This record gives sequence, C-alpha cells and structure tokens, in this order.
Amino acid sequence: MHALHFILIQSDRDLEPDEVFTVAGDAIECFQDEVFDWHAEGPGRWTEEYPAPISFRKSPERFMSELGTIVARIKAERQGALEYLARQLGLEDGCTSEAIGRALFGNIESLGEHALWAAIRYLKLIRGNYTPDSGFYDAIQGSASILVPEQVANEPLGETEDRYLVPMDLHF
Repeated sequence: MHALHFILIQSDRDLEPDEVFTVAGDAIECFQDEVFDWHAEGPGRWTEEYPAPISFRKSPERFMSELGTIVARIKAERQGALEYLARQLGLEDGCTSEAIGRALFGNIESLGEHALWAAIRYLKLIRGNYTPDSGFYDAIQGSASILVPEQVANEPLGETEDRYLVPMDLHF
C-alpha cells in the first residue's frame, strides 16, 4: 500500500528540490522496515499535486495551509484510532478515556490481539511515534506530532535557513 507522508526538514541553506528529497529520505531512513518497506525519492504517485517540496521562505501561505491540513489529519487519525480501540474493547462510541482505561488495563490478560494492537496504535499516535498511520514526521524535533502549526512558523530562521514540507510516497 502506498501513502503520502510529509517530512518536515530544515536546512542551513536554500536547497534544490532533488536535494530536499534526499535530505528528507535520509531523515526517515532509520524507520525503514518499521514504518515503511521502501519509499520513492519524492512524491511518487502524488507528483502532480506536489511537484516540489514546499518551502517556508518561498511560499509561507501554502506551507502553513498544508501544515494546518497535516495537523487536522493527525487529530482525525488519533480520534479514529481511539474509536477503533473502543469498539475492540466492546465499548460504545463517545465513551470516556477513563472507561477505555478500565476496560483495557482491567482485562489486559484476556484481551484479544486486535484490541491490543488497537491500544498500541492509539498510544503510539498520542505519543508522537512515527508510524505508518502518522502521515507526518518532523525531522527537526524527531516526532510525528505537531499540534500547533504556528509553533513551526514562529521558530526563527537564520538568514540562509529554510524549512521544507517534503511530500514522500511511502510503501507499507
């Protein structure tokens, strides 16, 4: 299965698109076989939509818009993982985290494999672990979590520095 992931990187100089893709690929290489089994050197299937990495300096509005979309996707993925976990535990939609905690940890020895997998998936997403479900990796902070896009925009850049959102086609 192919999925579009965005890798946030920072460089001390302006980079050509092929250099940006190389830096992003190097940043996630340690996740090979854990998060993906191979990746394209760039957006692959998404080249038409993302012909080049998105530079903060060159296109701050698009950068922030895409980052906002990524944050919304992360929140939706977390919520979906929580709902799936609740269903695996036999709980109703909209149950509290307290009810999930009691159901999960009160019966840990008797839980089925799907419930345990769902719990691990949810906890990894909440912790900001880079997983196939993340869709995003911040190579600057070493996390798959970003809740406030302005946090990235407000970080000062040196005169020659730039940040890039790099679309990557990953295969699982």
